[in-house]
Amino acid sequence: MMALTSGKLRPPVRLHIALADWIYMLINEQPTIDAVPVVRGEWKLYGNDDDSGMSYWCTVCNFQLSEDLFYSGYKNGRWIENGVFKYCPNCGAKMEVEP
Repeated sequence: MMALTSGKLRPPVRLHIALADWIYMLINEQPTIDAVPVVRGEWKLYGNDDDSGMSYWCTVCNFQLSEDLFYSGYKNGRWIENGVFKYCPNCGAKMEVEP
């Protein structure tokens, strides 16, 4: 199908070009995000297990949480980790590895 008829673009081709320009304009008008680097930390266990004074501390901001919050129970001789603290509730650091 020829797009040119006596040196002019036919109406459907002009429509496609206008549509492509409109889509390009919409994409370029969208706001960009302000990305921030991910802060990573770990939960470190401190305390004495004999007196039940164990706590987990954030390695980024030293926020303390009781050890009891990290486990939902005991089953088949093992503690069940609940995994609710993937991020520090105080500083927002993404937690790795421990517990």
